Amino acid sequence: MCGIAGWVLPMRNALGEDDLVRMTDSIRHRGPDGEGQDLFNLGEWQFALGHRRLAIIDPVGSRQPMSSADGRYSITFNGEIYNYRALRAELAELGWQFRTQGDTEVLLTAYAQWGAEAVSKLDGMFAFAIFDALKGSIFLARDAFGEKPLFITEYRGGVVFASEIKALLQLPGMVTPLDSEGLALHEIYRYTPGPRTLFSGIRKLQSGTSGFIENGALSVSTYFRTPDASPQPQRNLTDDDAIGEFGSLLSAAVRTRMMSDVPFGAFLSGGIDSSTIVALMQRESGTPIKTFSVGFTDVSNDELPYADMVAKAVGTDHHPVRISASDIIDDLPKITMFREAPISETADIAIFRMSIVAKQHVSMVLSGEGADEILGGYPKHSAERYVNLYQSVMPGGAHRVFEGALDRLPFAFSRLRIAFSAMGERDEDERMANWFGAFSAEERKRLFGNSMAAPAGLAATSGVSALRRALVFDQEVWLPDNLLERGDRMTMAASVESRVPFLSVSLVQFLSELDDRMRIRGLTSKWILRQVAKSLVPDRIIKRPKVAFKIPVSEWFKTSLRNMLGDRLLGPNSHISMLVSRKEIERVLVDHWSGKRDYGKLIWWLLTLEIFLSEYNFTDFV
Repeated sequence: MCGIAGWVLPMRNALGEDDLVRMTDSIRHRGPDGEGQDLFNLGEWQFALGHRRLAIIDPVGSRQPMSSADGRYSITFNGEIYNYRALRAELAELGWQFRTQGDTEVLLTAYAQWGAEAVSKLDGMFAFAIFDALKGSIFLARDAFGEKPLFITEYRGGVVFASEIKALLQLPGMVTPLDSEGLALHEIYRYTPGPRTLFSGIRKLQSGTSGFIENGALSVSTYFRTPDASPQPQRNLTDDDAIGEFGSLLSAAVRTRMMSDVPFGAFLSGGIDSSTIVALMQRESGTPIKTFSVGFTDVSNDELPYADMVAKAVGTDHHPVRISASDIIDDLPKITMFREAPISETADIAIFRMSIVAKQHVSMVLSGEGADEILGGYPKHSAERYVNLYQSVMPGGAHRVFEGALDRLPFAFSRLRIAFSAMGERDEDERMANWFGAFSAEERKRLFGNSMAAPAGLAATSGVSALRRALVFDQEVWLPDNLLERGDRMTMAASVESRVPFLSVSLVQFLSELDDRMRIRGLTSKWILRQVAKSLVPDRIIKRPKVAFKIPVSEWFKTSLRNMLGDRLLGPNSHISMLVSRKEIERVLVDHWSGKRDYGKLIWWLLTLEIFLSEYNFTDFV
């Protein structure tokens, strides 16, 4: 796991090695174990590759940037290739020889053998750049689901890339106003769907894409879309056969992701996803796996007892972490700089704190992220199956009356309000946004007036079920642009690598070939996973209702964080007032404090946007 940076620039605008060092130094947290920089002047163009290394595989060898034996190819690589040993054997049979024991040289050699087609052979998480001295080009690629990031900007007649935006901000004369279209999307989703970011002129290389930088321009193509996006040949398996094959594929995904030459562990929430991963890890390990969980002080719905129950049942070496309201005040500015965006969910803080503790023991962890998005684990996945029925018996006018009645329900009914508000939304893009967004289209209009934007048409699908349409959105938008981005930034901030077994492409492909009943059966979500987990974790964990992994800020906003809200959102130095009606902010705060309505998500969005604008000192908007 590492941080990478580089560029292709006209020689007339060439930069120096000190500029590349400045870029890689800004992301040192991604790779504190080593660094490297290479510059190549080739005709009219200058090529640069920079690297910061977190040594997980082959710690002594595999220095980067790495060049091929003949000098034609050079690579800077962030990630892990889990099937590199099988690829190495295949390449060796084709006559290739290797000088190191790591996956970097295998990846470089795979590109030398197969070119751009090599990405389709990779089982892993990655973002990398390969320089071809013969063709005078750089090949960029990002993994199937977007576990590893890569950002790009056009600069002085060329293209610059890096693992994090902050590295691009180190470029001489780099000016990046706030991107108004990126902000408009953030208003809808609470994160910014790619390829846009909140920094004008900086965009993401999308998950599942690759491309070439040639003659100072980048051309991009898609090499992977989730199998759920299109109808798949359906396998007629019995329940027992499907459960057995799913269990075998998940076990294999866990086993390959335990590949490491340094100590590793796992994040354990006490839910079925992470508990199953930990149980499978412990079954593979000869010694107790180190596990880490997070809980909250002075909160009734603390999950630490459940994580402790699993740790004892499975036999791990467990390390709990507790978070208080004061930690939010301390952490928000700092982790906003790491996230390079407003903190969309309170779980960022929990993962950051857990990663800090984990780093004292390990350098790599496995997590249960991705299970909900491939197996239908959120309440919306069950609800989406009944949207057409609801809308047929509840026409638009009747829904608006019903929604108005829900608005008058007490504070504790916020989830019910969100569910029915989303189900009544006829526009599918708007509905996908409403499930997670801070506010509805009507609320956006009150807050932003005529500047309100509409949701983008995202993750197009055809010929698949309502469940799969929702899953495609989650897998191609929500995961890469929010959940995985959060996981990458918060773990790498502590120099910890995170791996996600549920996002094994072979596992997702297998699920796409099964009937939807294997994912949701009646009112039971993640049905097939629950069957596999029966032999692995306590029954009480399997039967637990889903509990969101988040900090209870709705309550804290009315108590310990109340004064901070007033200072930040209504104080004389507030940035948010440039974008949002002060009168509306006051109304939202008063209604929340009085218990009239739970505006926790909206207030969190306002607060974290304010901190983001302040920390990055945005004074210009385009």
